Amino acid sequence: MKRLTQLFLILTAVAVIFIGCEADLSTTDDSITSSQTRGSMSQVSSFGSNPGSLAMYKYIPSGMPSNAPLVIAMHGCTQTAADYANSGWKDMADAHKFYVVFPEQNSSNNQNKCFNWFEPGDIARDYGESKSIKSMIDNMKSNYSIDASKVFVNGFSAGGYMAPVIYAVYPDVINGMSVN
Repeated sequence: MKRLTQLFLILTAVAVIFIGCEADLSTTDDSITSSQTRGSMSQVSSFGSNPGSLAMYKYIPSGMPSNAPLVIAMHGCTQTAADYANSGWKDMADAHKFYVVFPEQNSSNNQNKCFNWFEPGDIARDYGESKSIKSMIDNMKSNYSIDASKVFVNGFSAGGYMAPVIYAVYPDVINGMSVN
């Protein structure tokens, strides 16, 4: 029951954030005023075990507090990490001060760049893509002040199918999830 309550709260919070950003999801880096500072997005080339052969991108808002939340945000088919990051995630992370990791699928794993939520070798704990995503989380926890009780996963399209996989196989790591 506790996880169901957490899931409801996360889904509600994400819905509120998206409704608040709905007016202009196409905001670009140029829209930040001079009194605001944009964070940075970068690729992490070595983040630990990567049996799923995924790429890791992280977004770090400026001025992060200690013990901040972490969101794993997974793109849809044919998209990239940057596509999903630019759909409003960077603005939300800047405004609400949370870290974001954007796992990115590559066409050698799936020709449409879909996460392989339907492949047994990618959805079991400590195997394939799920292990790669767990390694990304571990990397962030090792390098930043992450509140371990505030690690969430989100996904869109195929990423939306992979989000409950990660939530289910790592219940000791993921505290809530949402699907767009």
